[in-house]
Amino acid sequence: MKKFGSITLVISLLHFLEDATLVALERFTELNFLSLLIGTVVFGLIIAWLARQEKVKNWLSTD
Repeated sequence: MKKFGSITLVISLLHFLEDATLVALERFTELNFLSLLIGTVVFGLIIAWLARQEKVKNWLSTD
């Protein structure tokens, strides 16, 4: 569970910074800040879950 949380945190933080930068640069978006935050966390959770799957681990570790 510790690795899952770490992966989620890193991915979510990077994705959030990307979205926050786009909003700060006043790029046109109809999404509000809360939607971006929730979407970022969900995206991070999905990526972390995928990274913990055995098939994905084996695929990433092959040379």
